[in-house]
Amino acid sequence: MSEIPAFTPLGTEPPNRSMQEDVFVPSADAFAAWMPTIAYEMGLALSWTAEQLVFVEQKKQEVISASEASAASATAAAQAQAAAESVANFKGRYADLSGALNRPATVLDNNRFWVLLVDLPNVTASAPSDNNPDWQPVQPPTAQAHAIALSF
Repeated sequence: MSEIPAFTPLGTEPPNRSMQEDVFVPSADAFAAWMPTIAYEMGLALSWTAEQLVFVEQKKQEVISASEASAASATAAAQAQAAAESVANFKGRYADLSGALNRPATVLDNNRFWVLLVDLPNVTASAPSDNNPDWQPVQPPTAQAHAIALSF
């Protein structure tokens, strides 16, 4: 980023109609001589402001991209963790189980893996399904991460 432009001060009181002529005329001359300088400096300030707006927009886009990448990485990490825990706690096919089943536990039922969310005194009394709050399906690690929207 470039340096903030500076403005040349007028250096005298601006002319006004209440001044005596001997004060007004030199003040008006100084003001007239100052006008091209300040006009040029104002143009520089406007250009600087436009550059800053472009810079801020670029940084905003970088933050959005980094945030989206971070969200995707967090989702992928959570999915990998769930997959690893599923493998580590795999108890087998649900149809082959009986008796008590305590957490952590993962089972295979109808070609889907399910994570047990509560301890069960009798596993056969609570079959895995999307409608059963005792079980949660394991999402495959290849599931797509949802993009997040940021507003500025």
